[in-house]
Amino acid sequence: MPSGDGVLLPRQPLDPLLRLAQIITLQTFYYLVFGMLLFIIDWLVLGRGEQAQSAVARLFTPSRCGVSDLPAVFCFGSALTAAVAVALFLPRVVERARECLDFCGTLFGLHALFCWAASGIPRSLAWWLQLLACTALSTVISELLCVKREMRDILIVHAAPENAP
Repeated sequence: MPSGDGVLLPRQPLDPLLRLAQIITLQTFYYLVFGMLLFIIDWLVLGRGEQAQSAVARLFTPSRCGVSDLPAVFCFGSALTAAVAVALFLPRVVERARECLDFCGTLFGLHALFCWAASGIPRSLAWWLQLLACTALSTVISELLCVKREMRDILIVHAAPENAP
């Protein structure tokens, strides 16, 4: 039922445990996809010897992602691809378009903090641009998908009258 402010969905009470679970789910999904992409690229480009250490190191080392050499470009592309994967997954976790920016900002803000804790404040302009591009890309795509989901027609089934022939 619509409320006075035009919102069709019922208001959700603030549930901190639900929000924390959603953030952990999205963060885990992002690192899983990003790490798998880096592992596959390292296996195909660098060979089998150093892929595991290199892939994990590049998750939290901003200087290894950028446009300076081929592995850095692959890392850049993997981050963007992982952001698109998050955008496709986020509507299933969040379900509200107005919350997509909050969750995407939290995801990539935490990623920046983790990178800072692991290897210091990132000084690469390419890494900061990558972070902004990932945030914008995942926000826009996930909001579009959520709005599309919210705009679907609601099926209303009318019960047949009891006296109908």
